[in-house]
Amino acid sequence: MLTCLGCATGVTSDLDEGQGNEGPTGAGDAGQGAGGAGQGGSGHGAGGEAAGGGGASGCVPASEACDGLDNNCEGLVDEGFDCKPGGTQECFTGEPAQKSVGACKAGKQTCAPEGKWGECAGQVLPAKESCNGADDDCDGKTDEELGTTKCGVGLCEVTIENCKSGKPVSCTPGKPVAELCDGKDNDCDGQIDNGNPQGGQPCITGKPGVCGQGKMECVGGKGQCQQVGQSSPEKCDGQDNDCNGQTDEGNPGGGVSCSTGKPGPCDPGTMLCTGGKLTCQQSYSPVPEVCNDGKDNDCNGQVDDGCGCSHSKCQQGTPLKAQCGGCEAQICSADPYCCDTQWDGMCVDEVVTICNSLVCPASKGWCPHSLCEANGVVPFSWGCDSGQANCVSLVCIFDSYCCSIDWDSMCVQEVGSYCGLSCF
Repeated sequence: MLTCLGCATGVTSDLDEGQGNEGPTGAGDAGQGAGGAGQGGSGHGAGGEAAGGGGASGCVPASEACDGLDNNCEGLVDEGFDCKPGGTQECFTGEPAQKSVGACKAGKQTCAPEGKWGECAGQVLPAKESCNGADDDCDGKTDEELGTTKCGVGLCEVTIENCKSGKPVSCTPGKPVAELCDGKDNDCDGQIDNGNPQGGQPCITGKPGVCGQGKMECVGGKGQCQQVGQSSPEKCDGQDNDCNGQTDEGNPGGGVSCSTGKPGPCDPGTMLCTGGKLTCQQSYSPVPEVCNDGKDNDCNGQVDDGCGCSHSKCQQGTPLKAQCGGCEAQICSADPYCCDTQWDGMCVDEVVTICNSLVCPASKGWCPHSLCEANGVVPFSWGCDSGQANCVSLVCIFDSYCCSIDWDSMCVQEVGSYCGLSCF
């Protein structure tokens, strides 16, 4: 039997048997009560026996009410009522363990007129956790598991908790700096060591020759000297092209025939790599003229010159004649003493000053050899021909190589171009 909470105490009837209750003993006549569905009870009163009431005929069905009675005569009291209308109670529809934890709290229910509890008003149930400093999901923790946010790239990348002290936190990337060669993205552009940071400067690889030339490159986060010069066949340039530790070895580019530009047998030469330059080294060294051999032995441009004359114009002695050669003719015209009286030392000097010729050995002064020769190994000293040709200093002003490295064929040519002198 359902009992309506808060309703009046219920009374039930024995409707199934139809038996009335026995009345009290009285003085009246005994009477038989006619029962609709069962036997009526007899009672005794002070006046005798009286007829008892009918068992079922005394219940008139009506709508059940929460009053402790069987209003609808179904044998049940207050059935269909869960509560007394208008009554209230505390309620919470979440998990019992969550009640009064964090933001969760109980509400209040009111019993409706039909005896059913209404909605649980005012309760706060668990909700999805949010960043507000409260325990929204009622698990005893505040602002938990709200995640992290990552922003920025390279060294600017940062990771933050999304919630701090009950407030959402914005993610701000770090500040970029100039790129360094360290295997990191310092300028935060998504690339590591881009632009060859701290590189580009010349460096030495430690290898011989041109292979020692390098440039600093950022490789794998470290500065490395990368070889720039590559090995190649040796050539005449004063460098170790093939990176074997030797310079211009094997006379590169040399060994072929060439022309020195000098007269007579002094013209043929052979190319020689000297001091990083290819020069034409004459193959023949001039000697005093040999008469009647049809050759220009002294390389002055004249064959058998001086023959029939008592001596060479480069030697002191008896007077020479104008017919001995073009230079002698010039000297005889300018200084008749040389051709009338004696060909002395002044006449020999005039081979340089009047004929502008360096053919005479005296014109070299204290230079190691004639200004008209290129021996490929010895440079001249400034002014070594001073007092004679006085040409070396002038050549070296324009071409210091001749007085520091070697008096080569180029220097010989410059005797004519800078000093206006000839070698014949």
